[in-house]
Formats: sequence, C-alpha cells, structure tokens
Amino acid sequence: MSTESIEALVSTYTKIKEDHADIRLNFYKSRADIRKWAAYATSFIIIIVSFIVIPIVTNFVPDNPAGISNKAIISSASIFLALVSVVQEKFKWELLWNQYSTRIVQIESAIGRWELEVADSRILSDEKEANEKLKEATYRLLSVVDELVLSEMKTFFGTVKEEKDQTAT
Repeated sequence: MSTESIEALVSTYTKIKEDHADIRLNFYKSRADIRKWAAYATSFIIIIVSFIVIPIVTNFVPDNPAGISNKAIISSASIFLALVSVVQEKFKWELLWNQYSTRIVQIESAIGRWELEVADSRILSDEKEANEKLKEATYRLLSVVDELVLSEMKTFFGTVKEEKDQTAT
C-alpha cells in the first residue's frame, strides 16, 4: 500500500474533524476569551465597591452643599448596584466561563486522542485496516464532541427552565 493512499485517507478524515470538532472547539474558545472574563470581574468589583460606598456615604459624608443629598447618592448607587447584579445574573458569566473552559479542555483532549490514532493508522500497511482505524477514531471523536455539546446545552437550558419555573410560582 502506498503512503499517498493512506495520506489521502487521513486528509479525508481530517476534513471531517475540522468541519465538526474544530468548529465546536473554536466556538467555545471564542466564548471563553479574556474580555468576557474581564467583564465578569469588572461587574463583580463594581458590586463590591458599591456595597462599600453606600455605608460610607450614609455614615460619614455630609450632605453636599451644592444640593446633592446623600439620599440621592445612595439611591443612585443602589439602582446601579441592582442593574449590575441583574446583568451579572442574566449572563451567568461565571457558569458559562467554567463550562466553556471545561469544554475546551475536553474537546482538545479528544482531538489529541484522535491525532494519536491517526498517527497509528499512518504506520499500517493495509489500506483497509488504516481506513477502518481512521473511521473508528473519527466516529469516537465526533461522538465525544457531540456528547459534550449536548450535555452543556442541557445544563444551560435546564437552568433557564428552572428560572422560568421559579418566576411562574
């Protein structure tokens, strides 16, 4: 059997991997970037600072002679704090960051196992055997990736359903 025919098989299965596993990996990588983590961290810091500012303004800052009272400052800070908390809860950044990061590692590991099996198939002398090994490896990879994506979707939409159930009661 020629090396060219095995490489043609590898190329075919690599294209399948790229069209399915790599696309999903890139989806999770694009969602778990540092900017989204920074947005979560910033909102968390805003909440903490607001919790500190409100009692300080209430107890230690005299009313501003320019006409802005402490009540107005406290009310504005409270509304701002509530809005940031709602946004933080709505987007569930911490949960999503955790899930996306976990999926990235799991998909990268599955791709790594697939690449090891591809390397093993390259040393086979029988084209039929190499094709079978590549097909099985690619099928396992796609099955693992699909299972990971579906479990993440169940977790996310299960949380959304629980929220709807709680608001209905």
